[in-house]
Formats: sequence, structure tokens, C-alpha cells
Amino acid sequence: MSGTGVAARVAALCLDPRGRPGDWSVCGPAVRAGLLLDLGLDGRVTQTADSVVVDRSPTGSAAADRLLAAIATGPERSLDSWVEDGPVGLRDVADAEVAAGRWHRRRLRWRRDRFVPDRERLDVDRTRDPGLLDDGWSAGDAAVVAVALAAGLRGGGPVPPAAELVAATGAAAWLCGAVTEHLHATARRYRAQATALRAGDAPGPA
Repeated sequence: MSGTGVAARVAALCLDPRGRPGDWSVCGPAVRAGLLLDLGLDGRVTQTADSVVVDRSPTGSAAADRLLAAIATGPERSLDSWVEDGPVGLRDVADAEVAAGRWHRRRLRWRRDRFVPDRERLDVDRTRDPGLLDDGWSAGDAAVVAVALAAGLRGGGPVPPAAELVAATGAAAWLCGAVTEHLHATARRYRAQATALRAGDAPGPA
């Protein structure tokens, strides 16, 4: 799995304009949703009539392998729970991209690290119009946009991806539908909590 994978491209969308990892609560779930979709597109997570099957053979991605191992040892957990709370997050994927030489890191004293992803691809992922879905889209392109929309990473707030966009992820459509539905609900919840905190009307302790 590489910098052209779903998780790496979603992680790039979670960087602020200066390349710093965003503090948004939704970034962790979004990146984990991207990792699950990478695994689904790679045939490592598949669905049968009554279960989800995991292939634990190494993927070449430390972040993906950690998530795979956790899923394999925790079969009682749902896919939703792995999106919500898993062993890897935004920083893990960013660090892996740097280690692989696909991103660059700028270390600044007394400040957070800044990352430099593939700017051209990032610009495309930020602006790709889901209403212009056609044969030129890959399954990975559709998965990136679906996750970005569900998490609200492209501005304008979280919105559920259209059925046509989910279907364009091909064999991983079942997984894309599941993870983006949960991700959208999670993003809306975080957004509501942030709005309540800003307004000063968050519920106090019981």
C-alpha cells in the first residue's frame, strides 16, 4: 500500500494548509476508514454470507499490518468499532509515508512537524467533483472521495456519499458503505459537540 492508497490520501486531506496534522477529532476515524478500504480493495478484508474474513499476510504497510493484526485478534468487534477506535491514526500513516520516501517531513524547533505530501494529487482529491463520476475514476479515487465527504474533510460539513460513488469502489462497495455510514455519523457527532462547546452550552458533569 502506497502514497496512492486511500489512507495516505485521506491523511493528506487531514493536514492543515501548513502541512501540520489537523487536530480535528474526525481525522483518526477517517484515516482508519481509509486503511480498512485499502485492505478491502486489496482483498485482505472480505465478506462472506455470515462473517468478515481477514487475510493477515503482510501488506508492506506497517499501519495496515497493525490494524489487520488487531482485527484478527479481536473478531468480536464490529467494523464500526475499528473505525471509531483502532491502534493506528493520522500520525502513524504520515510517519509511514515519510519512512517510505513518499512524503517529506519538515522539523521545526518548538513547533509541530510539518509534512509535504504529493501536492498535485492532494489538490485533485480536494476538488474532484463526485457529480462527475465516470469511467476515469479508479475504485481508490471513489473511496477517497467517499471518505472525505463522510468526514467533512473537503469543507462544507460531513455529507453521506451517494450510492453511485460507493458502488464505484467495486468489490469493496460493501465495506465502503459500512465505514462511511459510521464515519458520517461520527463526524456529525463531533461537529455537534464542537458547536456546543463553542456556544458554552455543553452539558456539565452529572
